[in-house]
Amino acid sequence: MESKIHDKSINYQIKSIEILDFSLTSLDKPFEEIKNYNFDLNVTQKYNAEHKLIFTITTISVLDNKRKLLGSLKTNVIFEVLEFDSYLNKKTKKIDFPKEFVLTLNSVAISTSRGIMFSQFKGTNLHNVILPLVNMQKLLTDALIAEEPITIKQKLKK
Repeated sequence: MESKIHDKSINYQIKSIEILDFSLTSLDKPFEEIKNYNFDLNVTQKYNAEHKLIFTITTISVLDNKRKLLGSLKTNVIFEVLEFDSYLNKKTKKIDFPKEFVLTLNSVAISTSRGIMFSQFKGTNLHNVILPLVNMQKLLTDALIAEEPITIKQKLKK
């Protein structure tokens, strides 16, 4: 894939997709369809400069109206960025990608997690629970990928 940011191309690709954790909570009425629920969404990014990789870890929790956990999914979408070195400050060892590029990576990771979540919940009482689309501009005001993980949190309602 290629992302054009401010007339500069950043070539990247998905290297790997991992399911890090998945859980479902047993319900008192296992065949009852869940109609009211909330989502907690958390995206954390880390990087490995040596291998030119960005790890985008997404955690999605599905909660009922009383904030009881119904199910959760944690994924890791690993991107390889060919121009990684040109965004790495050699002295500070910190990375500084354009905000739009980081938003693109987050969006791809969240969309990928949405599909995995749908697949994992198939055949359960959470089958029709689909993560809504996320406005990445509202989710993140200052996008950086730093040595310390950046955590992005947003509460979503159906």
